[in-house]
Amino acid sequence: MVAWAVRRRAGRAIDRLRRDRRGVYMLEFAIVANALILFLAVALEFAMQMLVSTALDHGAREASRGASLGPVGNLQTSNSMLTRVLTLSGLPLASWARTPPVLTAQLFASYAALAGAPSLPADGSCPGSAAWTDTVGGSGGIVRYCVQFNARAFLPLGSLVPALYRHRAFFVIKNEPY
Repeated sequence: MVAWAVRRRAGRAIDRLRRDRRGVYMLEFAIVANALILFLAVALEFAMQMLVSTALDHGAREASRGASLGPVGNLQTSNSMLTRVLTLSGLPLASWARTPPVLTAQLFASYAALAGAPSLPADGSCPGSAAWTDTVGGSGGIVRYCVQFNARAFLPLGSLVPALYRHRAFFVIKNEPY
């Protein structure tokens, strides 16, 4: 009789625990919140790098418009062109750089030579000469500029995918005959 009463009391306790829903929502939130926070962090990191890439493209496009008409002042250097690209991007890109940005230039005799040039390196680097002075290509020259920009991670999680932070922007200019 005592064993029967103990089993009955234990069965009631188990039924009461089974029907008790207190704390279930907190447990569900603890499970789902981690995935939600990770998703938001990845989305923020990706959006930040897309913003940097778009701003770099915009700065390169605006700088190419001005560079096709001739040098600024009497001398056009790689540093002045790079400063122009970063300034015209509309964002403080120089402060977001992990390493200093690099601008390279390659001179081509014709558009056919440009089309026949070897494909771009897959490692994210820019082909061409990084240090030059004066107007590259001279009068009527065709020049391919490349800006290599390594951005910082927005969140510490971002250092897991280093390829996400290497940005390149290219622009081709045919210099005006001046």
